[in-house]
Amino acid sequence: MWNGLEYPLKPKKEVRMLRAAKIGDLNFVFELIIEGAEKGHFSRELCESPNEAHAFRLELASILENGVNQEGMQSYGLVYESEGKRIGFMFMKAAFANRGNELWLAAIHPDYRNKGFGKAMILTVLNKFQGKNLYLYARCSPESKVMYQLLIKNGFQLNKIGSDGTRALIYQL
Repeated sequence: MWNGLEYPLKPKKEVRMLRAAKIGDLNFVFELIIEGAEKGHFSRELCESPNEAHAFRLELASILENGVNQEGMQSYGLVYESEGKRIGFMFMKAAFANRGNELWLAAIHPDYRNKGFGKAMILTVLNKFQGKNLYLYARCSPESKVMYQLLIKNGFQLNKIGSDGTRALIYQL
């Protein structure tokens, strides 16, 4: 109320951002990966073998701290936030003699799925790379039907299907 009159408040615009992942994000990322592995979206070995899970966690930590994966390739993580809350993540790595990047890992927290956050996260990355004359690669397990459809709807093209059903996709920027 101002001068005896009421004014409706303008709706606050939601603040979303994609930022570099830090070592403090490791638990958030790792928990989403394990949850996804149980459903086949990531390697099931991560939830079946404590040794595999430990080694993978060390690789993620190396990427977050040093910017390289175990193969020595430049890699980095991104965290997608809304209103200061972590919604999801993506990990990217250099591919094909630095002529492209691979969208290596991606997930949205279960509380925020089916609300457009995954699409917004993917589009943010595509917009950042636009005009760079690079390729963006992605692979989807057979169980990752939602991610596969999301990538196809946003310009990725199916390149091939592996003997295990994994779909390889490509996007030219």
